[in-house]
Amino acid sequence: MANICVFCDGTWQTDEDEENGVLTVSNVAKMRNTLALGDAGGEAQKRYYHPGVGTGGGRLSRLIGGGFGVGLQDNVKSAYKWLSVTYEPGDRIHLFGFSRGAYTVRSLGGMISACGLLDLRGMGDDDAGAWPRVDAVFETYRRRPVDAAILAACRFHNCDASRNPAKTTPIHFLGVWDTVGALGIPNHLGVLNLLDDPGSYAFHDTELSDIVRHARHAMAIDEERESFTPTLWTGHGSGTDIRQVWFAGAHGDTGGGYPLGESGLSDVALLWMIEEAQACGLRFNENKLRQIRADPLGPRHNPVTGV
Repeated sequence: MANICVFCDGTWQTDEDEENGVLTVSNVAKMRNTLALGDAGGEAQKRYYHPGVGTGGGRLSRLIGGGFGVGLQDNVKSAYKWLSVTYEPGDRIHLFGFSRGAYTVRSLGGMISACGLLDLRGMGDDDAGAWPRVDAVFETYRRRPVDAAILAACRFHNCDASRNPAKTTPIHFLGVWDTVGALGIPNHLGVLNLLDDPGSYAFHDTELSDIVRHARHAMAIDEERESFTPTLWTGHGSGTDIRQVWFAGAHGDTGGGYPLGESGLSDVALLWMIEEAQACGLRFNENKLRQIRADPLGPRHNPVTGV
């Protein structure tokens, strides 16, 4: 049995971001870096990290990806494929994301709930046979209702051929920082309205699936931009342990991305998420935990003025 963890970052954010030689990574990257790896002191732990949209290609590609959210669906599929290849029966799935990365992992959880988790063990990143299956499952999830015939043609974890694979693979922990916007992503300045089908980026539902055992949502109480209104979970199964908590500061003060000395508030939300995941069985490197400088009185930023 292993803890397998997916980390999806926010717009224009990677695990190498820096400003004047000082790291400015988000809480997603910080938490990924703090995770204890291998099986020392307990069960094996494995991790997958995906940088945010708008981080690849040239300047125009990054602008379009960040502004319009282009690539979000590919991020969902990439994380789903990694889980399908890596997962073994009995493993505990953990999903973490910030902003559009939060949208990504919440959509990923919805896909696993509605369609099940493909069994792609033995297939690597370069296996051409894996992607058509992932694409087919994603398309039937996105379009709804789920096409049972498409699912019947594939093999799924925790499910034999005679069963519907929906809701057969549990998600142990789902942790997100500030999922925002009516579509699950911020429609700042109305840029999503320029897309042919902005609804294709919407959550299929905001209700938390009952396959999720533990769910945590850190939200920014001082964010004033209308397009960054938090997208809360609107309901959950009776067996789900759920906590949605407000934190001081704006969007970035909750999800991170500021240099050391300016990340006191976001480190509060980071440490809270780590402690919640620890209580549910995830292990972290104690030396790295001591380097987190959470400060509830730290500087608060105004994303409109840039200070």
